[in-house]
Amino acid sequence: MRTMEKAIEGFYEVKFKYRSQKVQNAVQRQVRPLGILFGRFTYIMALTGNRVPIPYRADLITDLEITKEYFNPKEGFSFKD
Repeated sequence: MRTMEKAIEGFYEVKFKYRSQKVQNAVQRQVRPLGILFGRFTYIMALTGNRVPIPYRADLITDLEITKEYFNPKEGFSFKD
């Protein structure tokens, strides 16, 4: 989890393998992480392309790596709103 926190704090993209709940084969993803939500499950909220943030369940993420690609967060985005 610390690796993800570093990426969020530094605005770095991450790549990982993600296995959804319905599909057994993991798929490679590269995303711009925005934050972590804690509840029954832990979720990573992240952007891909120009879409709205997508939740990724943290326990379904493997092989997490921080890339050297920096991103600028969308102006005005906040989890507090």
